[in-house]
Amino acid sequence: MAYSTVVFVRQLAGLRTAELFRDVVSGKIRTKQHFKSVASVMMNGSALTLDNHYSVTAPNKVDISATYNQSVDEFYVTYDIMYNDTEIEAFQAEADATIDSYLSNFYTVPFTGTIPAIIAMTSASLTAARVLDALYSSTGRAEQSDLAAQYRETALTMLEKIM
Repeated sequence: MAYSTVVFVRQLAGLRTAELFRDVVSGKIRTKQHFKSVASVMMNGSALTLDNHYSVTAPNKVDISATYNQSVDEFYVTYDIMYNDTEIEAFQAEADATIDSYLSNFYTVPFTGTIPAIIAMTSASLTAARVLDALYSSTGRAEQSDLAAQYRETALTMLEKIM
């Protein structure tokens, strides 16, 4: 079990985004970015359900099957970009191993049951840093993401304080 959640990591790393759509024609929505998955579709603030009200066609299409009024109804689509859950979970495993190595002389690791909030936050920060580093390297950049460096530094400082 990972110390943090994939959802929290996505939020920290900016891998979850949302768009508002008005005047949807023929039930066809195209997102600005390609997505790995659609987290939710809302119509006028109410959640729609996959299969009953909409379908998804990667990389960037949502087809609305629910009845709606084109001139009135609004759709809010939340989706995950870049990495799928399995890839983020691999980054989490790296982060959690780092935490365990820092704390193994002071605590029983790995943590089980209810994970202390400081550990969950540290895991999410280290994971988000790793995700951002991977994004930077995939674009051919040699430099490190400033946000990744900040997340990593904050996480390691937290670990040093609880040792």
